[in-house]
Amino acid sequence: MKNSKALLMGSSLLVATAIAASPALAQVDEIIITTQKKESTLLDTPVAVSAVSADQIEKAQINNIQDLQTLTPSLSVYQQSGAGVVGYAIRGIGTSSDNIGLEPSVGVFVDGVYKSRQSASINDFISLERVEVIRGPQSTLYGRNTPAGVISYTTRLPANEFEAIGEATIGNYNSRILKGTVSGPISDTVGFRVSGVLNKRDGFIDNIEQGEDVNNRDRFNLRGQLYFEPSDNFSFRLIGEHGEIDEDCCAAPFSYNLPANAAAVAFLGGTVLDDEEEREVAFDGEVNTILKTNALSGTAEYQFDNGITLTSITAWDSLEEDRRIDPDFTNLRTSRPRQNVNEYDVFSQEIRFDGEFDRARWLAGAYYYSQELFTSQSQTYGEDLRPFADLITANAQLPGGSAISYVELFNMEAPGTYLAADDGLVLESYDVETDSYSAFGQVEFDVTDRLTLTGGLRVGTEEKSSTGNINVDDEFSALTVDDFAAAGNPLLFQEAFATTFFDVTGLAPTPANIAAFGGSSPTNAAILGQIQAGSQAFANANDSDPSVNPLIGLTALQFNTPGTATPQEVSDDFVSGTLIADYAVTDNLNVYASYARGFKAGGINVSFVAYADNASSSPTFDPEITTSYELGLKTRLFDNRMTLNAALFDQKVEDYQDNTFNGRAFVLQNAGEVGIQGLELESVIAPTPNLTINAGWTHLFKAEYEEYLRGSCPAVAAPENVAYLQGRPDNAETGLSALDNCIINGFQDSSGQPLSGAREDVASLFATYEGEAGNYPWFIRGGAYHSGEVQLGTDQDPRKIEDAVTLFNGSIGFSTPDERVEVMLWGRNLTDEYYNQGAFTSVGAPGSLNVYPGDPRTFGITLRLKN
Repeated sequence: MKNSKALLMGSSLLVATAIAASPALAQVDEIIITTQKKESTLLDTPVAVSAVSADQIEKAQINNIQDLQTLTPSLSVYQQSGAGVVGYAIRGIGTSSDNIGLEPSVGVFVDGVYKSRQSASINDFISLERVEVIRGPQSTLYGRNTPAGVISYTTRLPANEFEAIGEATIGNYNSRILKGTVSGPISDTVGFRVSGVLNKRDGFIDNIEQGEDVNNRDRFNLRGQLYFEPSDNFSFRLIGEHGEIDEDCCAAPFSYNLPANAAAVAFLGGTVLDDEEEREVAFDGEVNTILKTNALSGTAEYQFDNGITLTSITAWDSLEEDRRIDPDFTNLRTSRPRQNVNEYDVFSQEIRFDGEFDRARWLAGAYYYSQELFTSQSQTYGEDLRPFADLITANAQLPGGSAISYVELFNMEAPGTYLAADDGLVLESYDVETDSYSAFGQVEFDVTDRLTLTGGLRVGTEEKSSTGNINVDDEFSALTVDDFAAAGNPLLFQEAFATTFFDVTGLAPTPANIAAFGGSSPTNAAILGQIQAGSQAFANANDSDPSVNPLIGLTALQFNTPGTATPQEVSDDFVSGTLIADYAVTDNLNVYASYARGFKAGGINVSFVAYADNASSSPTFDPEITTSYELGLKTRLFDNRMTLNAALFDQKVEDYQDNTFNGRAFVLQNAGEVGIQGLELESVIAPTPNLTINAGWTHLFKAEYEEYLRGSCPAVAAPENVAYLQGRPDNAETGLSALDNCIINGFQDSSGQPLSGAREDVASLFATYEGEAGNYPWFIRGGAYHSGEVQLGTDQDPRKIEDAVTLFNGSIGFSTPDERVEVMLWGRNLTDEYYNQGAFTSVGAPGSLNVYPGDPRTFGITLRLKN
């Protein structure tokens, strides 16, 4: 927080000094936006929105949405387990993309077309006109899944005259980027534009086992459009797009190895690494994502003679994803590769009318959305899992040498039955169909020349259905806590019954001896019956008490609870809306107050393993509803040499859709309520005609789970997590201590704990200076992006708290007098700061921790040519 305040205080001092001495002709450039489905300026739009122009994107070398967050502090973008697994959050509210059945809380729209999954919107930027990041619920005008906000891309229309722009970039890590766009008229009424980008780069992380780097970049995107305007009152825009990604991503270095886990890996001949800042991994499998997207849309506009405009947007979107990953990230064969295949086809149709009369402007429309989705995954065990499990559960006092072998012996299974190679999740697949219908409308009414009231409403229904197939072959995961308690009882009763038992037999009371001894005589049979009865009574009374059932910890190694997939249906009727009062205090000062209700439909959990593994989860989940109150101010100062926008907000999310990886599976469930309160400040300053300063700060007064009675637990094998849970109050629902409840039931009361991924402070400050040297235009741009401390884990694992980080970026460029040739040098994360953007409990190694590192220092040179 200190760093973010220092950025803003420094900028304020610089601005005050510069403006006082600057000439009057300096002015901030105006960006026209369409946040409210009409053209307006930022000043006249009573919504919290950031707009980034194409010029800013080019000068900052912003190539994708992950880079965009450095210019918009309220936006957070984080990479997870695959190239297509990217999460977005606005004001701390977002959605994990590790479960394709879970739709985003931040809606992404490209030229008005909704992208139903984050993975369909991550390819590199091409031919952009601007990006708008709209904060807070937008479920009136934007429709589906926007309770946290909207990211809206607007691409460039075809040019009226022939235009050709080419761009080539080379950089460190063998980076090569080629971009190009060609546009112009075909006839007096038809224009075209074809744009493409090819982006390749070596990886940031070294896999020392295979001698290769991973987390590379290999992307291709091609976009073509035709624009038809036969008259002043009719236009039609046809856009087709194809994208491909084939990347070895994303590796996750160990940041912590539990000593027992590390010893087991080393004993079995594996490599132990636990310094994530070395950016090294050692695994023998692969991390690869092949992602293909195709999209086609047609937008028609017709203006009637009475001034009413009809807009129709028809769109088709498809995605194919094949993701493979070595989930244990070691060079042991504890697991076979995890394979996940996702496919979907989407059709959508939006029709809207807008017009105005007297003192009012209105808009009304209808929206239809249909999706067919297929997903499958498989994850079976490798030949090293059982030896690894034996080592980390070893106990010399247990017959068989390890807890796994002991339970096996007690259940009279052949040695090596449990956690055997090729057991596990053989295949799980689902077909999901979604249909959504809605009608919406909004009216802006000028009460006076300065006061405008806006009311909007959307009503609709959403229906989802699924069929599935599950094939789990895993005898060990089928055992219950009762089974573990029963297995532990003969050992626990050994001392109690030792005298009688040894007097008769001279043998230890192991399960095998008891079974063999049982029928030898009536006296012995009576003793055996006494032992069995006592053991069963003990099991019934103490099966879930970790203090007397030492085997209960084995549940951490139950990765695949057997079960069957049953058809599911979900139907949600919804109402969302907006109320805004906007008052123009002066021509250069607007204030507004707003209320908004956002909605994201419930759904179907397409991971049986996740909800079978956790009593808190289920095959379906409820809708997510956001309620937001906001006070805003927008102003121009000093003869339009400075803009200052501020928003004070209070948001609550009911039934927040939370998806947490617990080391075994992703547990998807509804948190009761999330609360977020904060302040946003954004300013653009032009103290001189040559200098522009962009500053922004988002501060969250509160971002927490206000009610989350069954939150996921951190791995209790780690001492830090044991200490954390011992400091938490007893669980009100079960009466158990927080630690015992996590061990027995697998959940904790997370009410009052920090919202995962929400940073208290995020700030950015960038300055651009433009000039000429002998008729050669040049610019220099530099600044900093500060991200505060953040808890990366929903499970509240204290080891997942990431420290604050400040990243410095810069660029310098010059062009020929006719601006047809431009050369730019650029660098990002210039001080090579290390930071993590994600963390998770290690797969198959309870207590260990893996992380997803952010990008290191990158730099390069870009050559841009224009006709």
